[in-house]
Amino acid sequence: MTRRRNLQRRPVATIRRRFRGADGGAYHAFKESGSTDRFGRHHSDDAESLGPHAGLAVTRGLASLLTGTAQPAHDVVPGLFVDAHGNLSDAPFPGSSPEFGGAVGVQVVSGPAVTTTYQLGHGVRSFATFESRPDPGTAGSALPYSVSTAGVILNGGKVVLIDVFGGAQALLPAPTS
Repeated sequence: MTRRRNLQRRPVATIRRRFRGADGGAYHAFKESGSTDRFGRHHSDDAESLGPHAGLAVTRGLASLLTGTAQPAHDVVPGLFVDAHGNLSDAPFPGSSPEFGGAVGVQVVSGPAVTTTYQLGHGVRSFATFESRPDPGTAGSALPYSVSTAGVILNGGKVVLIDVFGGAQALLPAPTS
């Protein structure tokens, strides 16, 4: 309390000098940085702020992440894409490997020397993206897969994502040199 009374009794010029520095300038170490307001006062954080519109956009984006549904249960297993003839490829698109006609499902390694094939229409609801969400397919085409395809969604809702690098080592013959 005593200190407050002493400040109130001092002349205004003395108080300004105490809080703004001896030369009367605020933050004199950064005075020449170019970030000053229309009154010539320095504000170092103004150049780094987003502003009200960008701040609202960030807030809306964060809120949408919080209200989204949880990622479905999924497994990541070694596997490759399989076409209707049983040919394997590391990508779902036709021609991505010799004689590959386009993915109809995935073949995964489910145990030592045991593979399981999941095909659309046979226990598989749709292809899945890397985020374990239903793949909308390639835009402008009837293809049920896209560059984001990473596995399948089973009829029960479980997602099986494939690791094509592990799948290539486990399912393809070793390269001959």
